[in-house]
Amino acid sequence: MERINDKEEFLSVRAEMDALIKEATEKGLLSSDADNEYTKKIGELAKRISDYEFDTLQLFSISV
Repeated sequence: MERINDKEEFLSVRAEMDALIKEATEKGLLSSDADNEYTKKIGELAKRISDYEFDTLQLFSISV
């Protein structure tokens, strides 16, 4: 899985995830027990976002 390296990429990945969530919701494919390509891709993007946010917060706490 590719890491997010900067804020521009972060915003792009977040926009992609938001679009997938909207599309999956409209199609009824985002239930709590759903296991499909939408949920897999959304999960992958969410992990990348989470890793970037964690790394960024670590940098902020170190620099304080």
